[in-house]
Amino acid sequence: MAELQSTSARVLRELLATPAFREIVLLNVREMQPEEARELVRTALWTDPAFSLSMAAAAPQAVNCLIEALVELAVQLNSFPPQMMNEFGAGLAQQVRTERLTDLAGELRTLIQRTLQNDPQLGKQLTSNAIKAVNGLVRAANQMLDDRRRSRELFADLDVGQLLRLAWRLGWSLVRELVSRALGGRGR
Repeated sequence: MAELQSTSARVLRELLATPAFREIVLLNVREMQPEEARELVRTALWTDPAFSLSMAAAAPQAVNCLIEALVELAVQLNSFPPQMMNEFGAGLAQQVRTERLTDLAGELRTLIQRTLQNDPQLGKQLTSNAIKAVNGLVRAANQMLDDRRRSRELFADLDVGQLLRLAWRLGWSLVRELVSRALGGRGR
C-alpha cells in the first residue's frame, strides 16, 4: 500500500496511534444519541459564528473530501470477508433512522429555496449537480438490481423497491425545486 503523504493523513495516523485518543473517540461515538446531533450543530454554529461560517465556506472541499472518503471506504470494505460485511450491513440496516431522511429533504429544500431566491445562475448549477447525483444513484441501484443473485443476498429483508421510490421522490423533488428556481418560478 502506498504511503500516504498528505498532512491530514499524517495527523490522523498520529492521533490513531494514541490509545487515549482512540478511547475518547470510541467512547463518544458509542454513547452518542442521534438526538444529541442537533445540540452539537447548534453548539458548533453559535459558539463562534464567524468560525462556523468560515468552516461552512469550506463546504465544497469538505463535501468533495467526504465523497472521496466514502469511495475509498467502499473500496476497502470490499476487501473484507462477505460474512463480516453481512453482519455489518445487517446492523446498519437495523439501526439507521431512515424516517429522518424525509425531514432532511424538507430542511434542504427550504435552505435551497432561500439561497436561490436571488441567484438563478446558482440554481442552474445546483440543478445540474442534483441531476447528476440522482442519475448516479439510480445507475448504482440499477447495477445492484441487475445482479439478482447478489441483490437477494444483500437485501433479503429490505424492500428495495420502497427504498428506490423514496430516493427517487427525494431526488426528483429536489431537482424540480432547483429547476423551478433556476427558471424564476416559471417551472411550476
